[in-house]
Amino acid sequence: MTTHISLACPVHNTAKQESIKPLVLQENLRVWLTKIQQSDPFNSPCPGEEFAALIVVYDSQVSHDNRSAITDALIKQGCRYGVCLGYDCSGWDDSLDWSYIFSDPDFSPPNDRFVMSTWHEDEPLEDTIFHFLKCTKFDAFVPRNFVVSIIG
Repeated sequence: MTTHISLACPVHNTAKQESIKPLVLQENLRVWLTKIQQSDPFNSPCPGEEFAALIVVYDSQVSHDNRSAITDALIKQGCRYGVCLGYDCSGWDDSLDWSYIFSDPDFSPPNDRFVMSTWHEDEPLEDTIFHFLKCTKFDAFVPRNFVVSIIG
């Protein structure tokens, strides 16, 4: 059974066509909603800070190159845990892993920047959201920034 979610909400558009909306802004919990079209770049709403990302893919036609560009940007801008949901979510999980590996010229990034990723195919939405908000802590990484990125 496929669940379709309507995320109609007011967002503002930046010059780069990316939409960012803060959902929760508290001292130890910050959640943003971003909407990215296939060819748009990802820009972190929390520059210079690490975050967990929920990647919700609605566009079944995202090219390999565009997917790689988005996951490269996620890793480069501080994503430490990626939770993938939607079309080809296992491919997005793999792309995050490769982006992490390729983030180091010797293909051996340091452990203190290690990135975890999971995909949640055919799982209930509430279980995936619970995982995103409650189960993305590992080693010394305890997320306080959560970025929900809608692709498509």
